[in-house]
Amino acid sequence: MSAAKAISHAIKPKKLDHLNIKLQNEWPCYGKFESLVVDNGAEFWSKSLEHACQATGINIQYNPVRKPWLKPFVERFFGMINQYFLSELLGKTFSNILEKEEYNPKKDAIMRFSTFVEEFHRWVVDIYHQDSDSRDTRIPIKQWRRGFEIYPPSK
Repeated sequence: MSAAKAISHAIKPKKLDHLNIKLQNEWPCYGKFESLVVDNGAEFWSKSLEHACQATGINIQYNPVRKPWLKPFVERFFGMINQYFLSELLGKTFSNILEKEEYNPKKDAIMRFSTFVEEFHRWVVDIYHQDSDSRDTRIPIKQWRRGFEIYPPSK
């Protein structure tokens, strides 16, 4: 179900009015993609996902097991989320148990999920999409608009 919701969210125009989030920028990104490249997580091995993608003309491409370097953009984006968005939030967990020490994420978490959703949307739309990469060569929203002009989403 989470994979289906993520695909639906990616394809549809972003209407955030129902969330009452005040953003400085628009989030114009939408459109059907030709291929869905997935890892081998259980959520991607379902007949319902296969049927939904087949019905909409989306090809599913499975990455080989234990080869994260074949999906560098996803891994890099997760790293950016961890480094630039999640690192300062109370209630986070750690990838290294030694970093955790006496920290108790359940006890120390102070943010409601609705606040997290709002802040994450704000970070994606107003910070990540507007900022250039480390080499100052690409700004995500400008890259998307350039691609939109060349290959407008099919209806």
